[in-house]
Amino acid sequence: MSRVRPTFVRNAVATVLAVLLALTGALANPAPAQAAWSRPTGLTATSTATTSVRLAWKAVSKAPAYRVKYDDNSSMRSPAYLKATSAGIEVTGLKPGRTYWFKVRVISAKSASLSSYSATIKVTTRKTGDFGLLSPSGLAATAVGDSTLTLAWAPRGDTDNYRVRWATSSKLTDESFVRVTGPGAELTDLSPGVTYYVSVRVITPEGTNLSQYSPMLAVKTTGKASFAPPTGLAARATATTTASVSWKAVPGATRYRIKYDATPWTNSQYASSTGTSVALTGLRASTTYSVKVRILDEYGDFASDYSQAVTVTTPSEPAPLRVASYNVRCATCSSSRTEERPWTERRDAVVSTINAADPDVIGFQEAQQSWITEDGKLVNRAQFEDLLDRLGEPWAITNAYRNNCVKSTTPTDCVYKDRGATNGTRIMYRTDRLVLVDKGAVSLPLSPEHTYPRWLAWAVFTQKSTGRSFFFGDIHFEPNNDTGGSLLYYNLRKEQAATVVAAIAKLNTDKLPVVLVGDPNSNKWEAPSNAPYDLFVASGLVDPLGNTYRSSTPVGATVEKRIGTSFNSYNNFERYARRSGNVNGTYTDYIFTTPMRVSEWETVVDVDASNNFVGVIPSDHNLIRATVWLP
Repeated sequence: MSRVRPTFVRNAVATVLAVLLALTGALANPAPAQAAWSRPTGLTATSTATTSVRLAWKAVSKAPAYRVKYDDNSSMRSPAYLKATSAGIEVTGLKPGRTYWFKVRVISAKSASLSSYSATIKVTTRKTGDFGLLSPSGLAATAVGDSTLTLAWAPRGDTDNYRVRWATSSKLTDESFVRVTGPGAELTDLSPGVTYYVSVRVITPEGTNLSQYSPMLAVKTTGKASFAPPTGLAARATATTTASVSWKAVPGATRYRIKYDATPWTNSQYASSTGTSVALTGLRASTTYSVKVRILDEYGDFASDYSQAVTVTTPSEPAPLRVASYNVRCATCSSSRTEERPWTERRDAVVSTINAADPDVIGFQEAQQSWITEDGKLVNRAQFEDLLDRLGEPWAITNAYRNNCVKSTTPTDCVYKDRGATNGTRIMYRTDRLVLVDKGAVSLPLSPEHTYPRWLAWAVFTQKSTGRSFFFGDIHFEPNNDTGGSLLYYNLRKEQAATVVAAIAKLNTDKLPVVLVGDPNSNKWEAPSNAPYDLFVASGLVDPLGNTYRSSTPVGATVEKRIGTSFNSYNNFERYARRSGNVNGTYTDYIFTTPMRVSEWETVVDVDASNNFVGVIPSDHNLIRATVWLP
């Protein structure tokens, strides 16, 4: 007999089986868990101090919090932990000059770990004496205009003094600075529509840095420039306290603003112009200024960004320069003059005269390249070498070659080679006062009757005390005199002078101040004229004594103080010193200059109350020297 189960029993069994099958499936294929959190990246130290470090990292999206782990050993055997709610934290209480290791992970609000740790970084705190504070945090722009930015940041330290820097490049080229008191600043003189990169650091009231700069803030001003910045900006110093600035015209621009500063850009000054140039005045001597220019509209608002900056350096204040000329009478020359002594007996007097005059640079004439005679025997030493040896340090010569020969020490069997040697026309200078920049020689025309070579010896020097450079020339012209109405030697000296004038114009490419000294063997009583003098003055050179042709009173003199200018420059080894009854004596030796201040001139003589030379007369010419001031 068959039995039939009730329907509800069958349904219950089916339900139980279904539940069992579901549970079995769940065990075999569990439901997916919540996705793991990404570990933080980009961990870096953005500021370090002696006992603190600021860390920052890239934020993990929707991360509830972070845990920073650190220790002063790389294995982190005894780590410390900090919790952060944003992607950055300041770690304090560290030790100066100690290396620490840091890493960071994402955690839950209840501090459960949600990610693995980031890569570890190593940071060393600063040593004692370095920055004691972290850089300011929270730098932000609270207001932005076309030409202004208002900034604020969190206070840091006790001094409440800060330095703000900004630039239009993240590389901080051509950056500007301002000091402020309190955690805020307003930047002005900005350009419309330009992105600026700004940072701030803590300083003392005196300006000493107490922290690094903060991370840079990039913020763009409002508005839009109407013009591109001006181009072609150039600046040159015109004097110790002035400079000239020029730029290319911008079509449509009617007004320009020039910004300049000696410590760009912390204490800027401004000038304006409706043209394309401006003169800056009130500058400091021996100072480098940065200069840039922008366009203003008709209302005075900024219509362009600033141009690229250029620099200009004003020259230093002038300082005295003592220049001299001395014909020392050649060692091989002799005459029947009673007071003339051989070189070996008068050379000490020559050196004493030079030392007493104390020149910075001197042009010699007749300081021969020939060997000197001592105790009746020739000695392998040129007269100019003997003179240089006796002057001693710090004296030097611009060209030490004796002769223009392959073997410079002797002209015997000379194989010609240009050595720049200039026979007895030599330039010596003090190395503690001057720097030799360049040197050379120019040969001068010769007469058929007289084959002794004549030269313009020249050099360019820089004065150490001022950094100013000048061109110095030394000459010795044909000494023979005309007879019987001939003008042969007159014309030769005239031609030699013309050659010198042309040579200086060609060589002095930088238009440096010029001092020309020497013995042209021509004076104000020459007939038909003092040709070399006239040519030099016509070329722009100045005779500080104003000792013009056949004058008994100075004409156009520039010298401020005279010492012994009534003495003739040529004394002829006469015991009674030759002199004039007027303020200027007769000169065959000269010091010419381009226009510059000449505060003193001396014709150096050592005479007694009776106008007689004292002791050995050093040479048949008197040393002349002048104190000049390079412009």
